[in-house]
Formats: sequence, C-alpha cells, structure tokens
Amino acid sequence: MVGFLRYLHANGASMFFIVVYLHTFRGLYYGSYLYPKEPLWIVGCCDFVAYDHNCFYGLCFTFGVKCLFGVQQLLQIYYQLFLLWERISSYWVWGGYSIANATLNRFFSFHYLFPFIILALVFIHLVFLHEYGSNNPLGVKFTVDTVTMYLILL
Repeated sequence: MVGFLRYLHANGASMFFIVVYLHTFRGLYYGSYLYPKEPLWIVGCCDFVAYDHNCFYGLCFTFGVKCLFGVQQLLQIYYQLFLLWERISSYWVWGGYSIANATLNRFFSFHYLFPFIILALVFIHLVFLHEYGSNNPLGVKFTVDTVTMYLILL
C-alpha cells in the first residue's frame, strides 16, 4: 500500500507539472509577461522555481543512482552560481563532507516545508491576478460585472 501511495504521489506530481507547463505556455502565448502584468509573471516564475526545487527534493528519495547524480548536478549548478557555495553546501546542505543520510534528512525537511512556501506564492499570485487581471484572448473589455477578490474574502 505504501508503494502504491508513493507512485501515486510521484505520478500526480508529474501530471501537475504538465498542467504548470501548459499554464506557462498559455501565459507566454497571450503575452502575460508584458506591462502591466510583470509582477504577476515574476511571482509565477518564482512559484515555478519553487515547484521545481520541491520536485527535485522529492526525487532524491528514490535512493538510486539517479538520486545521487541528481544531487551532485544540482549542487554543482549552485556552486557555479554562488562563489561560496562549496563551503555552504558541505556544512548546511550536505550535513558533512559527502552526500549521506544527513543530506537525505535535510532534503526530506525541504520537501515537507516547500509546499508551504508554494502555497504562499500561489496566494500572492492570485492577489496579483485579481489586482491586474488576466489576459483576455478575445479582447473584450469586461469592467462592468466584476467582483474583486477582496470582497469575496470578506
């Protein structure tokens, strides 16, 4: 039963990424990154990066060769991006001088905590969506019969 739930969780995450990719490509197609919706687009991109990292942290629990090489590749990318990443990665992320059990414990903690960060970013994304509006592919201006999000929350 545990294996079934694990595979359901992994495949559900893959299906969720398909929906996120479709949502992103729709935004690119209709120009959602243009003025005045840049804050909405930036928060959406930050949300995507958080999804991606959470997916990576979950991938590390397969305990296989793919897990080890995935961790090494991501940490090498971070090492190239940040000058002091070698010292930070060996103490804070790895929990030692190599990828070991402490690393997996920390990644499990990250995989547990990231959905809360994602939830906050999704809420900010929705606030910006209701502030700036979404792109209308038909080009129809609809300012008459609208209800703001803030009235719904009251």
